[in-house]
Amino acid sequence: MHNVSYIQNHLQHDLFSLTMKSVPVITVCLSLTLVLIPEGVECGETLTVNGSDQLAKYSEDNNDEELILLHVIHRHGGRTRDVKTYPLDPYINETFYPYGHSQLTKNGRRTLYKVGSDLRDRYNKFLGDVYHINTIEPFSTDTNRTKMSLLLSLSGLYPPSGTILEWNSDLNWQPIPYNYGNNDVVGDPIYFCPKYNKLWRNYSLDEGLALYENDLQLYEYCSEYTGWNITEPEKIYDLYKILISEYEFGLKLPEWTASIWKKPLYEAAVKRFIYRTGTAELKKLSGGWFLKELVENTVDKINRTLRPPDRKIFLYSGHETNIGIILCTLGIFDNEIPGYGSQIIFEVYNIQGQYGFKVWYNGNRDGESMVLVTLPGCEEFCPLEKFLELYSDVIPKDRSDCDD
Repeated sequence: MHNVSYIQNHLQHDLFSLTMKSVPVITVCLSLTLVLIPEGVECGETLTVNGSDQLAKYSEDNNDEELILLHVIHRHGGRTRDVKTYPLDPYINETFYPYGHSQLTKNGRRTLYKVGSDLRDRYNKFLGDVYHINTIEPFSTDTNRTKMSLLLSLSGLYPPSGTILEWNSDLNWQPIPYNYGNNDVVGDPIYFCPKYNKLWRNYSLDEGLALYENDLQLYEYCSEYTGWNITEPEKIYDLYKILISEYEFGLKLPEWTASIWKKPLYEAAVKRFIYRTGTAELKKLSGGWFLKELVENTVDKINRTLRPPDRKIFLYSGHETNIGIILCTLGIFDNEIPGYGSQIIFEVYNIQGQYGFKVWYNGNRDGESMVLVTLPGCEEFCPLEKFLELYSDVIPKDRSDCDD
């Protein structure tokens, strides 16, 4: 991985010199943040670009647009409740047989297999029919449900039947290796970033209070019936997550939930994502790590320094926390909890010599489909230099940014 200073020092020299077409010169404003400004615009001047959200469909047949790289992050599938629950839960001893706690259900498995098969349908020509280890870098957080979800999406993405890798006519599946861990790209900053924790605590005691002051009566009501002391959005979200897992498993919710299920509790719980990313600095130390990897991989691909050079897709399996925090960091959070199997896709294009992103999102709630998102201040195709200008304040420099 390269840090911000590497990109600043090398991007201007290498980034656009690779194409045979005429491309505007890029000037780099050297600072502690990552900002690139097109020729003719002074450092600090704002570029105004209009854009709009719309439902759209990816096409592999547009000769003016060359897709060169994909970053895809999806949430795991439907799952059972965690072992830890609220003290007064009538299902506190529920084992969730035959799955166990925190594991994918059958519906959850179907959802993630479909995520992979949809990616195959969407990018078949770009990825090619045959799995090759250099083509894809799959990565999961360190939980059973995200690992299993990644195995399922990979199964849908790379069925071997009819290819030279078909090895069992009775089993349309092939083993695909992946890596996992709770690193800064897909991990929770609560566990790896001391500065994030300090800033988040300060925010929760100050300007963050206004976010949930109207929910305090709900908190008090839920505290009485759960045995928890619920005082902020994170805890009310934990309660929602427990109840939705039990409800989806077919368990009847306690009578006390009738007055708050589902809308009042949902509306209070969804504030958790905004609560976790309420300032630019909180965004930088949470969703910013994913954007940093996105930019670094993209620059390496353009500069032909990505290893292996024929990598086409980075596939990440994570949680709704990952999806929601990235959406908040990008400024496109829709005030809805990302559903099971929800996905963000970053397509990297070369369009007539200009490199940039198209961003797609599918919240995967009630039959939603993939939507082409317009990033605030940009257009449906967001040039790399404009993307960096827009998000320079939320892209961290290196891990020292987490030092308290």
